[in-house]
Amino acid sequence: MYVLVRYILCLIALSPALIYDSRSLNAETKVGQIATSLIDVAYHPFANKTDTESKHSASCISTVVFSLRRLGFNCAYKDFKVYQQYFKSQSSLLKVGYTKSNKKGLILFNNSHFAIYYKDENSDGRIDVDDLIIHARFHPVKITKIKEWLIHDPIRPIRVVDLTKNILCPNYDK
Repeated sequence: MYVLVRYILCLIALSPALIYDSRSLNAETKVGQIATSLIDVAYHPFANKTDTESKHSASCISTVVFSLRRLGFNCAYKDFKVYQQYFKSQSSLLKVGYTKSNKKGLILFNNSHFAIYYKDENSDGRIDVDDLIIHARFHPVKITKIKEWLIHDPIRPIRVVDLTKNILCPNYDK
């Protein structure tokens, strides 16, 4: 009986956390939800379409292109620099604490890396350094905080592609 009472008290104590978690799920982006299927896929800098779709290996850009294709964009599997050039004209600078997140999602990139914006951790609708991204770089595809990217890759600025807009991407394969 004593064990049952303790179990019920533990459930009651945990219920606010459970409620918060269910609310925070609403802050996940659509493109981020798609990208989670690649979590723990091995990193390879030159992963191609077949490698990533078969979940054999992925790079930062192949993770992004895989997710954009699944979201319905007509994106081809090209290299990092091609996407960097294409997206530059369709992006804006990331302003931490000011740039807004959206349900569909955002792509973040700079001179050396691409990442998918996954989750607004404090659910305030604005991007801050504790928000989560999905990316691949020298390790399997994983979820980390934006601040970890900024610490390990200080090359700035970071630019943002807003997927609610009608973005263009390379629509031809090699």
